[in-house]
Amino acid sequence: MQINSKLSDIDKCLYRVSVKALIIHKSKILLVKEWDDEWWSFPGGGIEHGESIQDALHREIYEELGISQADIKSDLEIIHTGIGAVVERLPMLNIFLKVDVPVDNIRSTSDIIEYKWFDYDELESLYIVPTTQDNRQLFDTILQHVATN
Repeated sequence: MQINSKLSDIDKCLYRVSVKALIIHKSKILLVKEWDDEWWSFPGGGIEHGESIQDALHREIYEELGISQADIKSDLEIIHTGIGAVVERLPMLNIFLKVDVPVDNIRSTSDIIEYKWFDYDELESLYIVPTTQDNRQLFDTILQHVATN
């Protein structure tokens, strides 16, 4: 597929779109740390060209947590979107989805160096990848889901 050359003229509206999984278990939030990052992040990553949100979510959770597609549950309702960090001069757009997985099946993979469960109160003190320009709105959304979990 040929990419439209006009895109170079409208670089301020281009984004790298990523899916991010909000996984909660016993009121704790799962975060991961990738090999080349110094910060914690929500499991997930970029949507590849031609890939659906669901396919990207399944692929990323498998790559980072080793959970098979059949074990990933989500209604695919977008619970939060955020414009985040600029990485290599490309702004990130993150789509957050609530996801359920069998927590006993989570394992370390070659894509991450660590995963860890955090209490909601710990989030603000963590160095979390800049996923949105307003972390307060993201944290409020997370708190709503922790309260109903």
